[in-house]
Amino acid sequence: MKKIAYVILLLSTVMVSCRLSSQHQEETELYLIIEDGLWGYLDASGNIAIEPQFYSAGEFSQGLAAVRKKGTYGCLNKNGAFVIPPQFEKIPVLLPDL
Repeated sequence: MKKIAYVILLLSTVMVSCRLSSQHQEETELYLIIEDGLWGYLDASGNIAIEPQFYSAGEFSQGLAAVRKKGTYGCLNKNGAFVIPPQFEKIPVLLPDL
């Protein structure tokens, strides 16, 4: 029972962390794309901002997005750097599935 409570707490923390961002981070719009079965992001000019490399990807919220890479989930910022490395089997955020 303690293990289940720990997992729920951990996943809740990840979800909250994915929704928080630094106040100093510039808000740049990025748009989801799918290319050859992998998800990535375009900027407002239509240029690839983050190369398609994810099996699932969510929209950015407050500067962060949840993504699935090689079967595990994490959160990245708009520069494409992982803020929370992909390490979780599940994440309580809705992501598109292929």
